[in-house]
Amino acid sequence: MPLIAGSVTVAPDGAVTASGLAGQVYTRLEANSAFQGPPGVPMSVAAKRQLAGIANAVATLADYVKANAQISTTDSGGVPIAWAGTGSGTVA
Repeated sequence: MPLIAGSVTVAPDGAVTASGLAGQVYTRLEANSAFQGPPGVPMSVAAKRQLAGIANAVATLADYVKANAQISTTDSGGVPIAWAGTGSGTVA
């Protein structure tokens, strides 16, 4: 699966649209957030937007990781094979 930065937006009514890494980060932040109100009270739009800002900032690292990650594997003969930020390899 490719590493997609994605994004999170929060509409004035509080509806959240999320994709990619940003969406995954947002989901985890929201689920574990101290911004959660009492049971039955939805999270405020302002709080959702703060979490979205954090998630979007974290997701900008996706392009950095793709450009700079160095991954090495070893073939069946024990010889290291380097993959360095070419975008030509797939990380599973």
